Amino acid sequence: DAATPGNADMRRAIEGWGRAAAVTGGYAYTYNLAEPTAPNPMIARWSADIPILLANHCRFWIPESPANFETSLPGQYLILRLTWDPAQDPAAVIDRLMMEFYGHAGPAMKEYWGCMDDAWAKTPVYAGGEFGYSERFPPEFMRRARGLMNQAMGAARTPVERSRVRI
Repeated sequence: DAATPGNADMRRAIEGWGRAAAVTGGYAYTYNLAEPTAPNPMIARWSADIPILLANHCRFWIPESPANFETSLPGQYLILRLTWDPAQDPAAVIDRLMMEFYGHAGPAMKEYWGCMDDAWAKTPVYAGGEFGYSERFPPEFMRRARGLMNQAMGAARTPVERSRVRI
């Protein structure tokens, strides 16, 4: 997102090093380091950033993350899949995750994670931490997210599906 402070400069630096060096490296946090407890799937971010990194000779890719699948699973899965095969369609990768991981609850969980991703990608708040959460997650948004989560729990048919939605 070129509107995000610093992102246009970062892209110019990555592309500049890509032109200047045969091999580059990338180190990134795969979650919201400033406040890691809110869902932050980063689907839009990694769908855009991984192809840019790899197109600019990134061969030493070091994504850092704790075991925070409850908040960041879609983005982390997307990073893994696109790193191995950057020709994949990010949306197809996410579809596969939703259907194979959540089973019958997959469609509702896809909508839930998409809703959360939009809150991050489409809300012009750049504080990083909880300071912008009142704008990012207003009450009407939270009611929608809760409704999607309830829908997913209702769609889950097996104990495994229910436990994965509960995560």
